[in-house]
Amino acid sequence: MDIDAMEESARIYYLAEQAADSGDLDTSERLYRESLTVLDHWKSHNMLARVLLRLGKTEEADEHFRLGYVGHVRNDRVATDYAERLIVNGNEAEAKRVLNEVLERNDSYMPARRLLDGMSSSRS
Repeated sequence: MDIDAMEESARIYYLAEQAADSGDLDTSERLYRESLTVLDHWKSHNMLARVLLRLGKTEEADEHFRLGYVGHVRNDRVATDYAERLIVNGNEAEAKRVLNEVLERNDSYMPARRLLDGMSSSRS
């Protein structure tokens, strides 16, 4: 892996995080996209998806949540974010599978537990 690309992508990624934290979502979106052109990384996909969702770009956000998940299926936060979007989009069976995988490896991860419990209680 190209160390220079990794460092440059990380530098841009952190600028994007700062922009998002300050509420400048348009700049954050632009920077996450730039980071992805330097290095295609699961974390950048997930964070771009979060920004896109806040901007109301749900279809594109959903694709980036998927790409983040595919890039690192064992990251609990990324998997839970993806599962939440699966639920919103009506794919509860896949969401349940993803959440159960998270809880099998980390049974104390409360965001996944709450989401799965919420699915069960909404059917009652």
